[in-house]
Amino acid sequence: MLTEQQIHAAVHEIQHAILETLEDYNRTKIKQEPEFTVKLTTKIEDRLKNINLAGVRWNAKILTDRGAKAEEKIIGADFMGVLEIDLPDYKVKKGFLVQAKMSGNINSPDLMEQCQKMLKHSNESFVFIYDKDGISVIKASEILNSESKISQLPRMSAEEFYYEHFKCFIGDHAIKSANGENLYELMEKYEARRLLHLVVFGTEK
Repeated sequence: MLTEQQIHAAVHEIQHAILETLEDYNRTKIKQEPEFTVKLTTKIEDRLKNINLAGVRWNAKILTDRGAKAEEKIIGADFMGVLEIDLPDYKVKKGFLVQAKMSGNINSPDLMEQCQKMLKHSNESFVFIYDKDGISVIKASEILNSESKISQLPRMSAEEFYYEHFKCFIGDHAIKSANGENLYELMEKYEARRLLHLVVFGTEK
């Protein structure tokens, strides 16, 4: 497994990516969820692309839906994350699905349908809520199954989410890929608009 130092180092980079995205958002450079998601995932990619952190090497890349009618499909997931850890003593492949909402849009009528669509594919489905002060995360199943208002549901920060993800408490082991081409197949299978692929391996590779 990744050590606490290695996990914290990677989460620190993601925190910087979030802060940079929020700076753009608060300067009104970002106005809608898709634009926010593109900016956020791109900044995470920039931060974790070909970098050594605490004795391991990370790489990152983004894929986007290449279908001719991608924008016409009813998409459940705005993006999916795929993590591959390839260390000498520990190997794992897993992922998660995300629907994104601005904080003012969390009660939009289509959110329930989008959560249902993601959950048909994986229980490791989440809603990322974008706000000027940060990004919070709620499980899609909580939104569907709770009688409470969405604003009253328990949530974690995006930094806490990625800590748990790298710690291997969050992630669906069925969401995995063997090579780059299969990543596109994953996107089509899980009906995701965007994919953020993170790989961590020993520095000798």
